[in-house]
Amino acid sequence: MTDLPSQHVESSKRTLDSTDTTTSPDHGHAEKRQRSAVDEEHPLCRLKVRDIVHQKRGLAELDETATVDQALQLMHDFSITCVPIFTLHPGRWLAAGGTEILSSGKKYIGLVTLYDVVTFLVLHHKEGNVGHHRAVDLIGSSLEGQSLFSVHETDSLRRALELLCKRMHRVLVQPEDPQHPIRILSQTDVVVFLNTHASLFPVLERTTVPGHRPDLLLQPAHFVSISADMNTLEAFQRLRTEGVMAAPVLNAAGKIVGTLSSSDLRNVVWRARGSTAPGTQVVSLDNPVFACLLEHTVSSFLSALEVRPAVTLPRSATLLDAVRRVAETKVHRIWIVDAEDHVVDVVSLSDIIGTVFATTH
Repeated sequence: MTDLPSQHVESSKRTLDSTDTTTSPDHGHAEKRQRSAVDEEHPLCRLKVRDIVHQKRGLAELDETATVDQALQLMHDFSITCVPIFTLHPGRWLAAGGTEILSSGKKYIGLVTLYDVVTFLVLHHKEGNVGHHRAVDLIGSSLEGQSLFSVHETDSLRRALELLCKRMHRVLVQPEDPQHPIRILSQTDVVVFLNTHASLFPVLERTTVPGHRPDLLLQPAHFVSISADMNTLEAFQRLRTEGVMAAPVLNAAGKIVGTLSSSDLRNVVWRARGSTAPGTQVVSLDNPVFACLLEHTVSSFLSALEVRPAVTLPRSATLLDAVRRVAETKVHRIWIVDAEDHVVDVVSLSDIIGTVFATTH
């Protein structure tokens, strides 16, 4: 990533370090004016979406005829967790949420995520030829997929974070030049950016993880746990029932030994064939994959996929510690544990982004 314009960085530092000590009778009005001034000068208001996405590649996407198998293939090849679906026949499709996003003759219908695939598998696992279903039919399987959100690359980062702190995991970015490709801005992109420019956001270092959720922005922590000896398909069913994308895996002593995530499904497909090479044709989402899910416990499933250990932090950690771990590992959540490795809380990317966003008010 290239360095940000120096005038933005220096101005942002001065703004965050300044304090108004007004004590006049008009203090209420002065305080309101101060909040307005800080809002306009805040780094998130001065910096633009393009400061993050300008080096990102264009979309890895599929048209409305693509199958679920093809969507998983693309996710595997590009190490992504969602695929935008477009149509060259705009008049035939209504996009998710009624949003109109057009580019180079394409109309974007919606996003298919790995969580959508998990939901679909859980509901249709007894049917044959599951992987041959159209990927477009999975749009809207999750709450996030029921709308298609976008920002412009000239929008402020604050505008993007306003969406991303409300459990939206990604937004499409429309270019200023219509000849340039549409890109995706993800929560991970934002947190990596925060890590690189942490000095602009002191709230991260002064906020400890037990109190990380800004009032009125985010709901209390919600996580469920999975037993290490649970059947893998049943575990994925529980993720879907509880409406979560991942869960800590606990051993018989209640200690965390891993994380089961919908993103694990991206790799189980090519593991069934025994190939990791990009472009290798994966098997269909039928017998080999379901045999894997049915035969494995969660513990053996994670071991077979060589899934890395769960990322944890102690209660004494700060949000800056969490940001650094996310930037290092690219995980989407950090489990907070006590001295006995029992999970007591979770810090999500939404929590991190929401905390920073709250400082713009």
